[in-house]
Amino acid sequence: MLIENSNLQLPTAFKVSHSCIASSVLKLSFVLLFIVSVIEQTLSRLPVPKKPLSALRKIFSLSSFGSQFFVKVDLMKELTGHKKLCKVSKGDIVFGMFVDMCLGILFYQLVSGLNGTFDKYTFNMLMSSISYIGKEVQLIIEWLMGIPIGLKLNSPLNQFLGKFFLHHVQLWLEYIQMLLSTLNAKQEYFMHWPLFVSCFGLSLFVAFLSDVVSLLSFHIYCFYVYGARLYRLQFFGLMSFWRLFRGKKWNPLRQRVDTLQDTSEGENPRFFLGTLLFTILLFLLPTTALYYSIFAALRISIMFFQNLLAYTQKILCCFPWCTLMCRYFYPLTFPATAQINFVGTHNPIVFLPKDEYDQKDTNPPTTFNILIKPQMYSRVVSKALKKLNIHYGQFDLHFLFMALVTGKLLKWS
Repeated sequence: MLIENSNLQLPTAFKVSHSCIASSVLKLSFVLLFIVSVIEQTLSRLPVPKKPLSALRKIFSLSSFGSQFFVKVDLMKELTGHKKLCKVSKGDIVFGMFVDMCLGILFYQLVSGLNGTFDKYTFNMLMSSISYIGKEVQLIIEWLMGIPIGLKLNSPLNQFLGKFFLHHVQLWLEYIQMLLSTLNAKQEYFMHWPLFVSCFGLSLFVAFLSDVVSLLSFHIYCFYVYGARLYRLQFFGLMSFWRLFRGKKWNPLRQRVDTLQDTSEGENPRFFLGTLLFTILLFLLPTTALYYSIFAALRISIMFFQNLLAYTQKILCCFPWCTLMCRYFYPLTFPATAQINFVGTHNPIVFLPKDEYDQKDTNPPTTFNILIKPQMYSRVVSKALKKLNIHYGQFDLHFLFMALVTGKLLKWS
């Protein structure tokens, strides 16, 4: 009987302990964010050089986790600062952070109740995904070293680039295997701290996932940088030699294309060498462009996934819950259009002076109805998010197209 009673009492104690932990973590997270925001405000007002502070913030903002942490600090600064925010905006910030932390605590309780199976499953899935990505990249490079899609590539350059990238893939896989072998002995602590961070907000855990994706795809980013630099060098070299071939040059002082003067006999070797280099670069460009296009496509797919994670962080942390409730209960406070319908007499409207307005022989008044249509929910939410001035990574299609054509690096902004 004692054993049965102890078994029956364990779940209640487990629930009580987890509820106490959840409430304490929720209070602690608000206190920590408030303390950090106050410290940053005091340091900004003190005669301390701002360059080290801004440099430190830029260094931490290189990761998604650091940038998301500073987003929360900025939101707390807006609450405690001297800016006069309306009650709805303050309610959006408070409700957004509260819901984010509640979801994080709920996620932590759900995962911690799996008794360590989540850690083992995540670690095994991470190892299998890393090996799978490495093998797939090796297969793509070996396919490019052959005759892909029946293209006639430059064989020496193709073999050189293929062996170069294969060597880097092997180095990356060996490094990852060595790192995972050291982490294998500490699987219990591998996912414990990221899960504990989720108690301060589920958006922080999503930011941690974005950083993990960046680390796992670091070799693909390196390959993309190699291919983009080589392609950009050939692209602008072809443009320069094409101007020389037509008797023109780029004037960097006036930022325009000028025509060359009459050439003398001593400058003829320059034109001959320029034409020769133009021909060499033109025939080597398809091989470089093929490698560059493959790695650029992989880079864009990774950035697209990270962009989805960034929008998820924005929804979790900065969603305007208070504005949405005001739109639901008081829709007329968010007018979009107003339609006036005249209902009464068809007589024209007569404007009378004040002394004649109260007389009984005036024309019957013209009555009308005003129909106010409220704004759509999506428009209300987008306007509320713009007021918070929270910037996340986003794509510009024109910049993306021009960067792909000219070989400019695509960076996360």
